[in-house]
Amino acid sequence: MIYGYAQATEDSQALDNQLDAIREYGVDEIYQEGLISPAQNSQELYTLFKRLRAGDTLVILTLEFIEFTIAQHSDTLKNSGINIVVLQQEIHKNKIEGKEKYNGE
Repeated sequence: MIYGYAQATEDSQALDNQLDAIREYGVDEIYQEGLISPAQNSQELYTLFKRLRAGDTLVILTLEFIEFTIAQHSDTLKNSGINIVVLQQEIHKNKIEGKEKYNGE
């Protein structure tokens, strides 16, 4: 499965821009979060991380929304077979579509 994740920011159009870019990638399902403070937990992201399995791909626009979660789950992601695609930074491991993709390694 290819999952997308978007998180609202103070710029109300930013969420729409994220969703458009993620949809354009061709995801199967999108999880989205409302505006949250740094002290709050990203409930939708937490739910999504529990669903991810080997071979799944998580597509996000920028690392800024999930970098803390990735750090928290780095041991789980390492060698998990879960791919993370960061569209804005064009970070991918395994050189899919000429870009690097990150899967915790």
